[in-house]
Amino acid sequence: MLIENDIYRTSMPKYTIEDGTKTWFDSKYAGDSYKQFDSIWEYMNSTSNQ
Repeated sequence: MLIENDIYRTSMPKYTIEDGTKTWFDSKYAGDSYKQFDSIWEYMNSTSNQ
């Protein structure tokens, strides 16, 4: 059974830098996190409709 406090102790990766507008992956969209995450979201949506 998952305890609510376990959620806060779960380690999650952080892909953005400082204020969240840039990522470490600067080879796509010049590191613009909004464009990168939107691109990933669009890709996931396109594969789920097939």
